[in-house]
Amino acid sequence: MGEVKNEYTSFVDNFSSATPFHTYEWLSALENLGNKCEVAMFYENSDLVGVCPLFVKKVSLMKIYFSPIFGTETAYLGVLGSNLSGMLKELKKNMKNFFVIQPPALKIAGKDFEIENKDTIIANLDAKNSEEHLKRVRKGHRYDTRKAEKEGVSIKEDYSEKAIKQYYSLLKQTYEKSHYAPLPEKFYLDAIRNLRESGKLKLLLASYRGEVIGGAAFPYSNGVLYYWTGGSRKEKEFASLYPNNLIQWEIIKWGYEKGIGKYDMLGASIEGIKQFKLGWGGQLQGYQRIYSSKRLRLMASLYSKLGAGVKEKIRKSVRK
Repeated sequence: MGEVKNEYTSFVDNFSSATPFHTYEWLSALENLGNKCEVAMFYENSDLVGVCPLFVKKVSLMKIYFSPIFGTETAYLGVLGSNLSGMLKELKKNMKNFFVIQPPALKIAGKDFEIENKDTIIANLDAKNSEEHLKRVRKGHRYDTRKAEKEGVSIKEDYSEKAIKQYYSLLKQTYEKSHYAPLPEKFYLDAIRNLRESGKLKLLLASYRGEVIGGAAFPYSNGVLYYWTGGSRKEKEFASLYPNNLIQWEIIKWGYEKGIGKYDMLGASIEGIKQFKLGWGGQLQGYQRIYSSKRLRLMASLYSKLGAGVKEKIRKSVRK
């Protein structure tokens, strides 16, 4: 997407509902994995009025334009602009088969597409201050956070290569339980460095007696903070220290310090994780997955019913 970088970046930087996942920094990290990004650019009277990053893949002999490709740790992409339905109709006319995930603030209505409504969890950071927000946090979370502090767990920022590789090791341990593999290490090195350099990401690591036992990455832009990915050591002696709780509390406090208005914790499909996220003062909020046809939605429905091992094989084949 190098040929449209400047025009695309200018539009995204000035569009209030754009996410960190729309940024050139994020998309270039995906491209470095071998996923070529094309950008649909929408104009009115020579003025750029909308954009949509797209990754084309062949699935079951179908050429499908993904925004984003599933299995690439990209929570949202889709169309940015004021006339969403009109731009999606243009995509359907010119590309035929597409699948997009729109940010919560950018929804459409109508019968021209297949719309799947999903939920994320968003905590509004609108209390008087973080201590007032703490009253919204579930009692068990507050207790576990205090325990982590009392036991000597500490939180630090670190963007060194060593720190990112430690973080990646935590992700592998955490994902392994779900038979899911993270993307190659290079992606996390690129994405974290790129977004950090542009002031759009926080990486927090939890340490105990000199050992890193937990970590999480938080992209942010346009007044919204995102809980992207996180991992922790699974040994009982470390899990009982609740490093993830302390990380969550530290990022919420930081959000208040920086005047960030919303904390999108990304995803509510797994019940245990959903309850953990709701416990930080969050509420369910809808977002849309939009398919160009019933056939594509049916394919997605069938995919969702597959076992974890089969899903991972499909993810690997699609994101190559």
